[in-house]
Amino acid sequence: MRLRRAERSEAVNEPRAILFVGPVFSGKSAFLEVLVESLTTSGLTIGGFVQRGVFEEEGRKVGYELVGLSSGTRQRMAWRGEGGTGWRFDEAAFATARNEVRPGADLVVIDEVGWLELDGRGHAAALARALECAPVVLLVVREALADRVRQWLSPQAQVIPIRFETGRNAETVEAVRSMIIDTAD
Repeated sequence: MRLRRAERSEAVNEPRAILFVGPVFSGKSAFLEVLVESLTTSGLTIGGFVQRGVFEEEGRKVGYELVGLSSGTRQRMAWRGEGGTGWRFDEAAFATARNEVRPGADLVVIDEVGWLELDGRGHAAALARALECAPVVLLVVREALADRVRQWLSPQAQVIPIRFETGRNAETVEAVRSMIIDTAD
């Protein structure tokens, strides 16, 4: 499936889609919160959302909470099915995610793009909206899906991959900041 784009204003002709790529459980989402705080402190406006893991006392991931980056809204998004197998999703959380993508933001964060989105479900509506209204969209992508997501987006956006590496936070923040500033110029 290809995302459909609405007519764009001249200000957002072709967005930059930054693919923030890393392995499962590598800390990508946790780092995004640090990145957002740093960019917000610099005066940039950030929209979108992150999916924060919810863990049992034993450390096993049992769900995800959607955290809105502009509103601070928190909402249960996904949880393990009966017997710990599969995932169940709260469809209302996907609508909340779409509403967190607000026109006028310097950067929109979509955490994360996976199989559901490639199939036109999940955060696909939020992603389509972000590509319509934001000059820079940062997408969290698991390493195993990076090439598929890049191919899926390339007709619609300039795709720039950034590999997430623990311990290189300052370099990553600066790389994203410079991409946003370059787009504004």
